[in-house]
Amino acid sequence: MIRTASIVPVAFVWLMIGSRAAAIDKGDLVIVTEATELRVPTGKVADVAPGDSLNVEQVKDKWLWVKQPDGGKPGWIDTAKVVLFDGAMEHFNQRIEKNKQDAAAFAGRAAMLQSSFEWDKALADYDTAIELGLKTSKLYCTRGFMRVM
Repeated sequence: MIRTASIVPVAFVWLMIGSRAAAIDKGDLVIVTEATELRVPTGKVADVAPGDSLNVEQVKDKWLWVKQPDGGKPGWIDTAKVVLFDGAMEHFNQRIEKNKQDAAAFAGRAAMLQSSFEWDKALADYDTAIELGLKTSKLYCTRGFMRVM
């Protein structure tokens, strides 16, 4: 009994930690959930922002080898910094519900809204992200693009 009881929690913890990585496979489209970097052994290759989409080319433990759809350089990203495309909108909505000051969540949701052609909602979320302090050139450029649409 004692042996079984001690194994179950360890197995449960392993399943919980491993489940996120196991859900992402080669060929999946993932969305970045927070500002981070794509890396290679020699260092940083590129910065990625909340809402950026990445194509998964390889999965190794908790790391994903990804490529930017626009042809940018590929690199490794931690699975904890991405979600599958299909769950991204729900992910950002839940973060915003929990913390109305989460600028990265507003930026990520804005990118998802933009990709589904919900221009007015996307623009409102880009504005909110900037008002909350997320001030990147990419965010300003995207918001400017949205304003001329």
